[in-house]
Amino acid sequence: MARCCEAPTLIPWQLWLEQHSLPSTTACIELGIFNLLAGSPRKTSDLASELSLCEVALEAVLQLMRTKKVVTLDDARWNILEAGRQFLVESSSFFAGPYLCTCAANKEAHDRLVARLRRAHFSTATLDQWRRGDLRGDLHRAEACIVHMHALHSPNAISAVPTLMRVLETRCATETASAGLSECPLALLDAGGGSGVYSVCMAKSAPLMRCDIGEIPEVVVAINGLGYIPPDVRTRVRPIQLNLFADDWPQGYDAVLLSSVLHDWSEEEAVAILQRACRALKPGGVVLVHEMPLADSDDCSEQAQLAAALSVHMALYTAEGAQRTVERMHEILCEASFQDVLTLPTASGFSVTSAIKARQHSKADSPGGPLQKEMCLQDDFTIVTGLATVPAMLQVYFMTCEKSFDVMRFLVHAGIRSSICYVCLDVWSLHTFPSSLGAWSHIGKLQTFISVAAMISGCDRASSHVHSTGYSAPSGIKMTMETK
Repeated sequence: MARCCEAPTLIPWQLWLEQHSLPSTTACIELGIFNLLAGSPRKTSDLASELSLCEVALEAVLQLMRTKKVVTLDDARWNILEAGRQFLVESSSFFAGPYLCTCAANKEAHDRLVARLRRAHFSTATLDQWRRGDLRGDLHRAEACIVHMHALHSPNAISAVPTLMRVLETRCATETASAGLSECPLALLDAGGGSGVYSVCMAKSAPLMRCDIGEIPEVVVAINGLGYIPPDVRTRVRPIQLNLFADDWPQGYDAVLLSSVLHDWSEEEAVAILQRACRALKPGGVVLVHEMPLADSDDCSEQAQLAAALSVHMALYTAEGAQRTVERMHEILCEASFQDVLTLPTASGFSVTSAIKARQHSKADSPGGPLQKEMCLQDDFTIVTGLATVPAMLQVYFMTCEKSFDVMRFLVHAGIRSSICYVCLDVWSLHTFPSSLGAWSHIGKLQTFISVAAMISGCDRASSHVHSTGYSAPSGIKMTMETK
């Protein structure tokens, strides 16, 4: 299957989500948000209280304005930047409000967003139907929703699935997965999977994988009727009825995929969904949360703007849905009793956050359970070690954030059983390395820490090898550590 390049997969999202930029700006002007921030910095909660606004929707709008270099967030307080002071504050000689706010094409979207911010009546009837898993037989609405989501997510799925499969292969620790994806009938539940485009792409990548697309009854009928599951995978990919908020999820899966699902719901509801996903997994199973994460800094990249605009979209069409930062998603997964949380970028501004369902600990394990500690070696490096009973082959993961090497983490799983004979470190950049010769100096830093990682893991010998894709930047580094 041909892989879409990154730029084209961004285009549909950019064109679709740009609809929220001007209404967010004019809503802030009409509600006096920029004027207040010009007076003094304020927390979101303070602004919401002063202006009697919905805090969830206000946070989303301010995050979008942040990516447009209008406001900044410092110590949990919003402050207006110079461009905002010059053009968006009424007292400025260059105030642009008169022509921004009179754009006729913007009026309907502007009024809808202002009403949402002002806590105007927000109907939850549609959300309640999805929560109950019952659209009352409205197949037309189910088909319209699936067609929309399939068109939006198909290019992204093709680009993202190679990374999803690699994460699945290296992270899933169930007994079934021990033979590798090419040799084992791995079972995946695509919960809230829509048209099933991710399941289809994943099944095509792994000839023995079985994927169940969990959806409400009307959507199951729509998937079958629209023919989204091609004949070559129809025996391994099937839609099944599933209510995300019911307690009767099928069980025994090696993996659960939640792609663009959790952002529809509040954090409490997201935790509840993840808890059900955890029960559906075998011990050692992996959950894959595929979302567009919100930036946690003044990031003005295209990806950051898309995530912020999507969060405004969630504020408009859900009760408490929102995009969340990587850090917050990690916390939510831990609240749902998952362990070993790791985030990696996929495509079009999306990232996959994977986490493991804990195995049952035997008496041979350490009496205090898994141990974890941090060693800060330099400002931009942190080695995290955890003691746990795992198979003979252990994995070490490396990740970077969108700004290459602002954050680096090694997750070193150190075995405590004598049967552990070696550790394989497989580090991949997923195109986050800067395309310059400077990247090689970062790889040099990585290699200098191999001996430290080996020492922490109790290994006697360590070696490494740098992978190159033929471009000016390295694509990754692989290390093997051995014990006597």
